[in-house]
Amino acid sequence: MHLLGPGGERAVPIADFYLLPGSTPDQETAMRPGELITRVDVPRTDLAGRSRYLKLRDRATFEFAVVSVAAALRTRGGVVRDVRLAFGGVGTRPWRDTRVEAALRGRPLTPQAIQEAGRLLVADAKPYEGNAFKVELVQRALVSILGELGGLR
Repeated sequence: MHLLGPGGERAVPIADFYLLPGSTPDQETAMRPGELITRVDVPRTDLAGRSRYLKLRDRATFEFAVVSVAAALRTRGGVVRDVRLAFGGVGTRPWRDTRVEAALRGRPLTPQAIQEAGRLLVADAKPYEGNAFKVELVQRALVSILGELGGLR
């Protein structure tokens, strides 16, 4: 992320751009007062050639995802060679779970493998009363998007 503000231009890695609440719950990003995003660099990757984005939203709104999943997948002979997963609407910032990616790599992409990945994805979830439904919803979204990318649907 390239930012421009009163102090000049600076670059912030995307992994550091969105902040966890911690001791500054009023700050969602690493942007400083008066800064604007001027450019986002997205590196080229062959993996992105086979990718999808799934946004699940409330019927009454078109803006915010209740849950979203961005996925890129490379398989060879039905075996996952590489995968990237990012989730939205399930935390205070966009979330990438490298444990789930690692659990899928090197395995045949089967409905069972995807279900197991979904369980691993939510294993440490700590939902609140008003959002507990997202635990199942994000798993279903993962099954849907990987099933589509992997040709299982």
